[in-house]
Amino acid sequence: MGIIKCLEVRAETGPEAASELTVRCGIQADPADCTEPDSRYKNEDGILYELKSWSAVPVTLPSLSRKVQKEILYEQAEGAAALPDTIEITAEDKERGQTVTAVCPMEEQEAVREEWQDGFVFTVTFHTYGAEYYELADRLIPYNDEEPELDGCGELLLELAGLSAEDYRVTHVQWSGGIYEDETGNQCRDAAAFGQKRLRDYRVKYSGTAVFPEKQGWQTVAVYRLPQTIAEPAAVAETSLGHSRPLEETEETAGLPADRPPTLWQRITYMLMITIAAGAVLFFGGLLLLAILRVAKKTRSCYNRKKMK
Repeated sequence: MGIIKCLEVRAETGPEAASELTVRCGIQADPADCTEPDSRYKNEDGILYELKSWSAVPVTLPSLSRKVQKEILYEQAEGAAALPDTIEITAEDKERGQTVTAVCPMEEQEAVREEWQDGFVFTVTFHTYGAEYYELADRLIPYNDEEPELDGCGELLLELAGLSAEDYRVTHVQWSGGIYEDETGNQCRDAAAFGQKRLRDYRVKYSGTAVFPEKQGWQTVAVYRLPQTIAEPAAVAETSLGHSRPLEETEETAGLPADRPPTLWQRITYMLMITIAAGAVLFFGGLLLLAILRVAKKTRSCYNRKKMK
């Protein structure tokens, strides 16, 4: 299982804020994926802590809503009514390890290309009305055995077929058979109406909301503490000669518990004392060596004068 969510590392400080921190990070889908955290952690003040303990604890991821969109190009669509009003969009959240389906309505549509295409045909049925006319809806069409006389009736034919005059047009009509009787005994004759249909390419945008349900996860919780080695220099001070001596109690250290880590000021004072002590040893050692050399020089000078006499 992969990582569900990686939170920014947060340090939670308790009553002993200066000595111990609780850090939460790395929400996982499975407790087995909660690996051991780093052995050290540095806070915002640059203080380094060491790992004391850690564990994987259960957490609940709340439900999550996310807006999803999809743009589809419909090519050669025969009328805008042929476009679907809604589609299903699959949304995946890899961090949560969830996949859901959202029903999304149409938000925008745009016709990006159009053309008129031949090959459109539908059937029209005429009813006989006497010997010289055919009846079409409420119109009388003059009888013509070669071809129906339908000048100016194109929109009427489309209306009878339930088609829009904006997307279809009739170019010509011809008989498709002879006269016959329908179920009621009336004489009829069928004709084939030929024409063109308008085809468009549509760019359609669908939009909706995907809802990810509440989910159980696991989070790594680590407890860090100040390194115990920080308190060691407070007990013994090293001189420049390599000998150790107990650190004398000062106003800064008097009355403090023995196991309490030294403060920054105490560490600075301690380093200054070591530096001053080392400098003093070198200074007085130099003076002693210089005095010995001067005595030796005077002794040799006196000896040489006595020898010459």
